[in-house]
Amino acid sequence: MGRKLGTACSHEPYCHHGYAFILNPPKIIDGRPVVVLKALEIAKQTEWNNALVVYTFGEAPAFSYMNNNIARYWKFVAVPELYNHDAGCYIVKFQNQNDRDEVLFTALTLLILPDLPLNYWGAETLSKIASRLGKPLFADACTAKQKRLSYARVLVEMNITQNLPKEVEIVDPAGRTFVQNIKYDWKPLFCKKCTRFGHTCSVDEGRNIQPPNRRGQAERVSPRQGRRNQVQKWIPRPGKTNDTCLPPHIDGTDDMNKHDQNKEPHKAMSI
Repeated sequence: MGRKLGTACSHEPYCHHGYAFILNPPKIIDGRPVVVLKALEIAKQTEWNNALVVYTFGEAPAFSYMNNNIARYWKFVAVPELYNHDAGCYIVKFQNQNDRDEVLFTALTLLILPDLPLNYWGAETLSKIASRLGKPLFADACTAKQKRLSYARVLVEMNITQNLPKEVEIVDPAGRTFVQNIKYDWKPLFCKKCTRFGHTCSVDEGRNIQPPNRRGQAERVSPRQGRRNQVQKWIPRPGKTNDTCLPPHIDGTDDMNKHDQNKEPHKAMSI
């Protein structure tokens, strides 16, 4: 007979076959064999403490595509290891906790500088202003070409676990100081209580938050809830009966019989 698996490396924790196991019989609880794990055994497995699970929208991208994008956009940390999972996600293992947190809590944020003086729209000036908020990446096309002058918009890499600034103090070449307001065109939703993305546990006073539905998403409460519903109705133009493109009519009452009784209205819908 051949040699049993593990005989050649019975005194080593690892060998070319993998782990070298020992027999651990299960415990009998209420007449059933049960595997009981100990906290100390779990604590020894620290290899994945600095890992993140990455999901993408739609179909999972190819391994090479993910690897190239990680190397491109996460240059500020040591190169992590990437693993593909059959569940449709990727697991990224970082070399230390600081690298993991640097990636986890840094997000791309699109912000607006309303009424920014036009002589501050240069690349160097915008870069300095955006650097006060985080790592500046680029301005949008309308800002770069100065085609929309009411505000400048830039994309910045920011740590969203901190309070996002609402203004920036700027000193011009003459030594004069003014305050530039900051607005956020888009920012990721982050819960400081749970330190997780996608929701927030803070509840505004008087706001009605419903419990999560079956899909795990909170129901959105309309600010107009409690008001009388408006009804949108298509009304034919006077003197025409065969129009195919009719303007909408908004009526704040439920009485839809105020119009011409000789003309049958189209299907109404609630908004």
